[in-house]
Formats: sequence, structure tokens, C-alpha cells
Amino acid sequence: MKPLKNNKNAAVSEVVSSVMLIGITIAVSLAVFSFANQQAGLSAQQYGTTVGNSIATLGEQFVVADLSYTTSGQNVTIWVYNNGQITLQLVQVLIYDSSRSLYIRHNLTHIVDMNSPSTCKRTDTPGMQVPQLSTINVPAGSLQEIRLSLPCPPPVGSQTFSTGTTYFVSILAKQGNAVIYGRQK
Repeated sequence: MKPLKNNKNAAVSEVVSSVMLIGITIAVSLAVFSFANQQAGLSAQQYGTTVGNSIATLGEQFVVADLSYTTSGQNVTIWVYNNGQITLQLVQVLIYDSSRSLYIRHNLTHIVDMNSPSTCKRTDTPGMQVPQLSTINVPAGSLQEIRLSLPCPPPVGSQTFSTGTTYFVSILAKQGNAVIYGRQK
């Protein structure tokens, strides 16, 4: 048997190497568990948000109860009934005829003639939208009257609602639901 020499290059003992291996395994396991737990939490949060948005979309239901035109041919009155489960917020109203020769978009910030957007656009919506689209909150089970004006009626432009023509309104709500309703003047 050879005597043991004190060698500086001697290997680490089996006990110490086993303890180090167990420590590294535990550290890596904790890191993986922490990462997986964090990802599960994010997935649960995203799923909850998606379900909440879906419920809101399904709860948003409305109909156009009626539509009428003024005798001057420059205003339209729309009655919207909220038959959903959440408060209805309108985002945009399109008014058009079948040939799109009259094609008007009312939204939260402006009114524009889609056939000539550069020459017929209004940002001074008070009085042209009564009430303002941005302020409309129709509670569930309620009826809301909305009066909209053409942005460029005579003498400024040639827009008018003509007798005998069918006009359509397409209303877009906050959750993305839309309703189209038509009536002849």
C-alpha cells in the first residue's frame, strides 16, 4: 500500500461532491418552479381578462327602435334601445344610402362626409350630435334619442335627405357590436 501524499490537485471527496450536486439541483428546481408559477399566474390573468371581455361583448345588445327625418332634410333622429345587460356606449354612427352617394360618419371627435373627407369635415360636433356621442351611456333597459345633423347641408354643401330614398344607419358600440337599420324618407 502506498502512503497518501498531500496533493494540492486531489479530487473533492464524494461527500462534498454529493452535497454540491444536491444544492445545485435544489437551486435549479426552485428557479424552474418560480418561472412556471409566474407564467401560470400570467396565463390565468390573461384568461380572466379574455373571459371578462367576452362577457361584456355578449352583454352588449341593442336595437334601433325607430328612425325619422326632419322636414328640412338635414337632420335624422335615431332611437336606440339597450336590451343588453351592460350600459351601452356608442362609438360611431354611419349614415348612408344604398348607392353611398350620401355617406356620413359621426364618431366621438368629428363628423365627416366619406365621399369628400377633405372638404366636408366638422370637429365642432356640439349641436350636430345631440347628445354628444362621447357622452351617451344608455343603461340596460333604456331608450335613448339621438339627433344627428349632416356636416355640409345647403348652402355650404349639397347634402340633404331626399324624399323617397332609403337611408341606413350603422351604429357601432364600444364592445364591437353593430346594428344596421334602414328607413325610407
